[in-house]
Amino acid sequence: MNSYEIEIGKKGLPTLKYNNKYIYSSYDPKLEAEKFLSSKQNLKKIVITCCGMDYINIELKKLGHYDIISFDPIKFNNEKLSNITYTNNLIDLEKELLQRDSIDISFIIWPPLVESNPDFYLPKLKKINEIIEKIIYSKNSENYFGFIETKNIIRNLINENELSILTNDNIKRDFALIISSGNSLKDNIKFIKNIKDRVYTFALPSSLPFLYNKNIEPDFVIAVDSGFATYYHLSKYKKTLNLICPLTIHPAVFKLNNYKKIVFSYNTNLESRLYENGIEDSIENNIKIIKSHSEGSVFINLLRILKKLNFSDVILIGQDFGYYKNRGHIDGGFFESEFLENSSILNPLEKQFKILETKKDVVYIKNGDNEIKTDRSLKVYYNHFIENDFSLNFYSTQHSNFINNDKIKILDEPFFHNYETIKDKNLPTKIITIENSKKILFNELKNGLKKDNLMSKLINFDPNNSLHNITIEKLLKLTKNLKPLVL
Repeated sequence: MNSYEIEIGKKGLPTLKYNNKYIYSSYDPKLEAEKFLSSKQNLKKIVITCCGMDYINIELKKLGHYDIISFDPIKFNNEKLSNITYTNNLIDLEKELLQRDSIDISFIIWPPLVESNPDFYLPKLKKINEIIEKIIYSKNSENYFGFIETKNIIRNLINENELSILTNDNIKRDFALIISSGNSLKDNIKFIKNIKDRVYTFALPSSLPFLYNKNIEPDFVIAVDSGFATYYHLSKYKKTLNLICPLTIHPAVFKLNNYKKIVFSYNTNLESRLYENGIEDSIENNIKIIKSHSEGSVFINLLRILKKLNFSDVILIGQDFGYYKNRGHIDGGFFESEFLENSSILNPLEKQFKILETKKDVVYIKNGDNEIKTDRSLKVYYNHFIENDFSLNFYSTQHSNFINNDKIKILDEPFFHNYETIKDKNLPTKIITIENSKKILFNELKNGLKKDNLMSKLINFDPNNSLHNITIEKLLKLTKNLKPLVL
């Protein structure tokens, strides 16, 4: 970076050189920035700039209505402009974007700056684009799914006075086997059958129909998706099974009798109020429900939960992050076509959700010369998995379908010959009474919606959305049947 030199230009303004080549005008860099910015049309509310010196930021600031985040990894600007957020690393940049409610983001770079040292700048710019893509995807998901999650929580609580919750303990656990529904699952059936009694087995819902067909009974299944697709998978498995899920799960799932529900917290506003208000068992015994981030990915949620359950080693089967014959699920994706054909049983709100669940825009994951065909959500989860430190050891078999194996060690079945069968595969749970806490929550909901917009914001309720209004009216009628809480 020592090759960058700041000198005073012909109009008395500082300009920048790299290897004796001007990055900004040697005559009037201010006018140059003004002309450059005039060519940028329809800039969004949030503008990320990577332009080196502050000339672009100054021109943007004059317009007065942009939230400007200046990415300045070399720190050219010793004196910072007011009302502009400066960051010199990608971690802080992502934190700044996550703090903002808007997903209207534009990205402006100064081409001569990037061209001056592409090996330094291009990887960072690529990463910024990935960060923006991930945040926009997450925010869009939140906007689509937030109110449905609220609806599900209320519906699931109406007939429940007790919950079995997943809690922490100090017992160390070795191997957890996660079974997903990627095409490589079919090549690992023998491996699964040989080791399943010596590990804790966790299945994702989309793998259950195939496992049922192969007469494999996992110890647990975990589900987080708040739409109808999860029910569609779970309903095909007819044996009794432990189900780990949040209250945001579709009410149809909660009504399946062959599943024993063990609840963790997705840490939504309503869940926080429920678990922190009036649950005497939790307060007296210092029982804390296990929480996971509301990320949408059942796989990523499970990894975070396993760490909190003191697992150290995780075997991944069928987590392919990509398509096989243009489908994401095993055997060519029979689920997607079958699910799309059955729409008559869904109400309008669920139909919107269903369209979003089954929409697959094709993108690619690249690693050197390797490439995997995938969709946007799977690519986000892949990047999550590769880049995050889950503090777990990961393993798979030679039949895995990972584009990047740096994080994963290859196992074979003889590795487990020295491991004994695990007879008791229980996880730490506690049955808690929620009657009083539930009534407090429903009272707050009814009173809050009448008084101000705060409750509307907390439950992602859009008063201008007719479907939201109809749903809220029905839910409030259902809660009226509960006896009022006497304090």
